Amino acid sequence: MENQTKQTYKSFNYDNVDFSKMDKKKMFSVIVELIKENKMLLHNNTKLEGEIKDIESKSKNGAKIEKVYEKKIDDVIAQLCPDLAALLDNDEKMSLDYKFASLVETIMTDKQKYISTITNLKEQVKNQKILLDEMKEKLIKMIENQRNIPTTDDLDEDEDEVVEDKHQVELIREEQPVETNSNENETPSAPAITFKTIDINEMVAEFDDISAQIVLAIGSEGLSAYPEILEYANNKLGSISDTRFENCFNKLATKQVIEVDQVSSFSKPRMRVASLTDSIGVTAFKQLSKGGTPVVSEKQKMIKENDNLNHGYSIKDTAKYLEGLSYENISIDRASNTIKFEGQRSWIPDIIAQNPITKRNEYFEIELGNHNQTNFEEKLTKANLKASILKIIVPNKSIKENLLQKVKAWKESKNVAPTINIYVMTFTELKNKENLVPASRVVVSDDEEE
Repeated sequence: MENQTKQTYKSFNYDNVDFSKMDKKKMFSVIVELIKENKMLLHNNTKLEGEIKDIESKSKNGAKIEKVYEKKIDDVIAQLCPDLAALLDNDEKMSLDYKFASLVETIMTDKQKYISTITNLKEQVKNQKILLDEMKEKLIKMIENQRNIPTTDDLDEDEDEVVEDKHQVELIREEQPVETNSNENETPSAPAITFKTIDINEMVAEFDDISAQIVLAIGSEGLSAYPEILEYANNKLGSISDTRFENCFNKLATKQVIEVDQVSSFSKPRMRVASLTDSIGVTAFKQLSKGGTPVVSEKQKMIKENDNLNHGYSIKDTAKYLEGLSYENISIDRASNTIKFEGQRSWIPDIIAQNPITKRNEYFEIELGNHNQTNFEEKLTKANLKASILKIIVPNKSIKENLLQKVKAWKESKNVAPTINIYVMTFTELKNKENLVPASRVVVSDDEEE
């Protein structure tokens, strides 16, 4: 029976279980499994996107006497099935087996109801998306057809303005919060989704100075990091309160002018980075810049050139700190850093920089722990063909210790001893080096005391 309760919820079948031969503890464990399944289905019904969270119900004090288990079963019935609880209360001599069977029957009935509701709602969402696409296409065509056709004189006077005006209408999606239903027995309501058209010309005309500078900072300068956009706006407008800037930044995200992601880098564990959205954001920038084309933002470059934003901005943090240590010719550009070998193999260090004392290039790799032994060893093998010094910078000591073991395993696997000197250090350890000395003394290796 224990093996049966560990199966997936869909395959659980209580019909073949002989409850009369089951002790009370096992009965309770079966009930717990059914409650998990019932709760999971209810949660799935609410989300409508299959993101189901397991609701764990832990059985405590496994050696409790029979009355404790019976009390727990009664509590479960009272919570999930009030109608059933009222019925059972009329018969104080009702057996535990009967209560158990009644509860199971009620849960399985609810399960079928939830499955049916989920299926219907998913079908409705699918049909709604199809209708939305059709409606959006028709609406944009209707608006385009209703525009006044400019005369020849109008085109001669302001041809650029007419061209820009072709993409001023956008259909955006809004999701309203779901009102909490006080009745737990009723099926939760799906989130209310509405759609509305916006005139981007009118929206841009309503921008305050701060909102305009945020869009221009991203589109003209390619800035993405929240602190840098704030600094840009302060330089243009004078001192801006953090609260005002925060409100404007959030409103632009809500209006889908900018797309915002949360980044965790070496120096900033929680930092927002932004880019212009393809439709509304780019069009808004063109309006503000009188027809200009936005540059590629830093965020877009990071996504293109790195495994993820966290990796990209950690590389940027390290390069900035090396600049403060007077390193020269610092490069984080993948194209410039590409080192090719025979057989179409290549190695692309995250950072190449010249040590200001030794005047020799040093190579840096930023590792966040997203690697396996094979890929990591392949990287080291390529580095050994080119570099005399490789510094691996990591976010914490746990990843550092893990990589030190991988480096050791790689060295031991080589028939010929590698010529490269590899050092692993956390970003904090790199920053704590107060004086710039030759690399062989700066680094923290597995042989050096903490």
